Amino acid sequence: MEDAGLKPLQLANAVGVSSGAVTHWLNGATTSLKADTAQRIADCTGYAVGWITTGLGEKKQSSAPQERRTGLTPGAIELAALYDMIPVNDRVKRATAYNLATSAILEVLSQKPAK
Repeated sequence: MEDAGLKPLQLANAVGVSSGAVTHWLNGATTSLKADTAQRIADCTGYAVGWITTGLGEKKQSSAPQERRTGLTPGAIELAALYDMIPVNDRVKRATAYNLATSAILEVLSQKPAK
């Protein structure tokens, strides 16, 4: 998770589980994973499914760019990391940040290319 530049909440969001589930993975309370969950973790982190589920074999998947593994560009990952720095319980600030970022991106997309 750390090697992939993800914090627990980011991994939880990327995999589609609760942050509590990630906590259980990290502290050893979870002793098994569903295959689809292990695959989503592998896709997000670059680690091999077999290594995630058993601790055996090759630790890393074949070197694939993070964009191909997660479907996210480095810019999208950076933007998500910044967004995740806003406390979840501050819904107004999170909503404001999301709306401002979305508006800025849409504005850039709507601009005509320079000649």
